[in-house]
Amino acid sequence: MMKNRIILNDYNQRGFTLLEVIITLVIAAIFGSMLIQFTGTSMSRSADTVERVRNGSTLVRTVEEITKEYRIWMKNNPDDPLVNFKNTIDASYGGGNIDVRTEFSDVDSGMDADIEILRVTVSELDEDLKVRQSLVTLFTR
Repeated sequence: MMKNRIILNDYNQRGFTLLEVIITLVIAAIFGSMLIQFTGTSMSRSADTVERVRNGSTLVRTVEEITKEYRIWMKNNPDDPLVNFKNTIDASYGGGNIDVRTEFSDVDSGMDADIEILRVTVSELDEDLKVRQSLVTLFTR
């Protein structure tokens, strides 16, 4: 009889009780839901980052094209006023989710003539036509 009791006691001490298993599963479920919430937001935002970088390269390319056109314009039209270059930009660039705005700024140089600066802002717009990111370039004679 004594042998049977020892064997039963050894058998009962192996493994986990049902209560221990349930508590472990509840704790794992809580940690799992926290992890899913954390990674879910970062995963959905990672696509925005890729799209923003792609659209940023489009902005840079647009500014480079405008700068190239400016250099050619300056070489071919040294006496032409800057307003004609502004009109060229206004007619040629923009559309889709890219917005190109031009405006003049006058700078008091302290000399007889003020310096005229053309400010060109190239912006990426979202679906609501709000600016997401933009680049600014200055041109002068």
